[in-house]
Amino acid sequence: MAYLGLTKIYGGMPLVLEPQNPDNLNLSGRQKAKVMFEQIVRDFDSSISNLQGKAKWTSDATERGKIGQATAAALKAKAKALLWWASPLFNPPGHSTYDESRWQVAFQASQDAYTRAMAAGYKLMPNYATIFQVEGNGNTEAMMVRSYSSLQLKKFHGVEARVRPGSEGGSPSDVYNPTKIMLDAYVMKDGRPKENASTQYPYDEVLMYANRDPRFDASIAFNGCTWPLSAKPTRRQWTYAGARVDGGNESSKPFYVRKFATPNLARAAVGTANDLGGSGMDWIEFRFAELLLDYAEAANESGNLTIAKDMIRQLRVRAGIVQGTADYGLALATNKDLMRELIINERMVELSFEGKRNDDLRRTRHAPVTGNHNADGADDF
Repeated sequence: MAYLGLTKIYGGMPLVLEPQNPDNLNLSGRQKAKVMFEQIVRDFDSSISNLQGKAKWTSDATERGKIGQATAAALKAKAKALLWWASPLFNPPGHSTYDESRWQVAFQASQDAYTRAMAAGYKLMPNYATIFQVEGNGNTEAMMVRSYSSLQLKKFHGVEARVRPGSEGGSPSDVYNPTKIMLDAYVMKDGRPKENASTQYPYDEVLMYANRDPRFDASIAFNGCTWPLSAKPTRRQWTYAGARVDGGNESSKPFYVRKFATPNLARAAVGTANDLGGSGMDWIEFRFAELLLDYAEAANESGNLTIAKDMIRQLRVRAGIVQGTADYGLALATNKDLMRELIINERMVELSFEGKRNDDLRRTRHAPVTGNHNADGADDF
């Protein structure tokens, strides 16, 4: 994983596979990216082989955060090995070196990872809004977790304070401010983009939160919405200039990211003292939903449009999008190119603020066209 982090930024790197003597280093210069990916895949294959019988770790007390066999297979498929190697960044279409077979390899690895994950009991959580609020074995979606705690010394993080408004003990960070492009990425409630909205679920530029994909409301707090922080079930969030909430001045933010907030956490518990307190929310680095997105991408690029749509359909059904007249919006993607754009947009929405957007823009070579329009909160972890 460390080598992948370097390779996806710099390409080929010095590849050190033997212990080194600091007084007599044996370095052979940079390897080609192809050699790097071959070694990365071998590392994941070794993990998969050595994790026989441990498809998934189940003890919250002693095994929480360990990577099981199904997760290792998913990371391999992700080009966290193969998806990167097949992607336009390393395999640009139209170039003399373009190799379409890489997508077939990525597809087969994704299919294998999906099968393993399903057999291990991984599945989508029923409620998108609570994915980051459920920890331990109760979270059927979390495949790779970094564990935090507000009760263990120096094991907290400050995300709760960075997303909460001032009236609830927070000091909201600009990192968690959605851009207009991020807001526009959310489709309508029947899966259609706002530019092609139906008469049943029309788009209103003023009431831009109305009739939208329910993930909008689950992820973003806007003026007048119900946001039950500190266990206040009817609490409303106001964001207009000079707003006051519960008698206190509100932070001057047009939107807040509610995705990582813990609704029942009391205002007094948001801060830290003596290296305790704050947010103990576990950070999910890789979840089953991302595997579905990876599988969809590899399937689409391999000519398996039906499988690609099935993976996205699962996400949209879980989100609460209705079937409508266009099959959750999927009927509008009639070919590989249209489905590719639908998938990259779906990644932006499903994985919003989870630190994935920058990699997605680079890997798909969308960055020169669109730029990195979505600030993510992942750097806080």
